[in-house]
This record gives sequence, structure tokens and C-alpha cells, in this order.
Amino acid sequence: MRKIKREMLMEWAFPIEKMRAFEEMMRVYRRKFWGFVLAALLLIGLPAGADAAEGRALYVTATAYSAQDPGNSAYTASGTLVRHGVIAVDPSVIPLGSRVFIPGYGEAVAEDIGWGIQGYMIDVAFDTHEEALMFGRQNIEIYLLE
Repeated sequence: MRKIKREMLMEWAFPIEKMRAFEEMMRVYRRKFWGFVLAALLLIGLPAGADAAEGRALYVTATAYSAQDPGNSAYTASGTLVRHGVIAVDPSVIPLGSRVFIPGYGEAVAEDIGWGIQGYMIDVAFDTHEEALMFGRQNIEIYLLE
């Protein structure tokens, strides 16, 4: 009786192990495939800032931050200090180094990127945490200056 159960178990276990190996192999190939697709898009895809054109108005969701915010660095992705006049952007929409005009804020330069800044979003830098809180989150129209 035990021999029959063991043989039945082996019949079932072998396909399960094969299936697990197949699933792991597919997981690896899927990662490699999407890595290849991402690399191809970066090499031959749209240039950074393809949506940005001089003098063009963009509708964005704007949030605010400061170097005083808990967990934030005092430096931008460009290596400059976080200060009034700096914005964080998605470089595929607004290239780093671009100058923009933000009504109610003034001119700013795209010098930073953020993990949560994707698409038509910007993060406006302020000198103090209180100013950033007062700005809050707004849907606004900004103007690219160059």
C-alpha cells in the first residue's frame, strides 16, 4: 500500500517540480524581456522633454516641498541646493535645466526630480516647510520660457 501511494506521489510531484522550474524560467525571461524593452525605449524612444516647447503652456498638478521637510535632502538631483525658484519635474515631460513661469510663484528652473513626480506633475521648492504646506496641491497652468 505504501509503495502505491509513494508512486502516485512521485507521479504528481514530478510535474509540479517541472512546473515550478518552468515558472521560474519564465519569470527570469520576463524580467530580461522588459529590461530589453526599457533599454530600447531609452536608446531609440522619444527624446527627453519631447512635450516641452518654448512658450508653450502646460497644465500640471503642482505640489510643494522644502529642504526642511522630514526625509528630504538639502540638494537637488542637479547638485544645487533646494531653494525658492527650483522645481522637480519628470524629465521626459520637462527637461532638466528648463525655465518655467508659475503664476503666483514666479520663474523657476527644473533642477530636481522626485520619485513621485511622473508625467504632468511638478514639485515646487520653497525655503520653509510652512510655505510648502501653504502652497499645498494645485492644478495650474505653467509656461515654458526656454
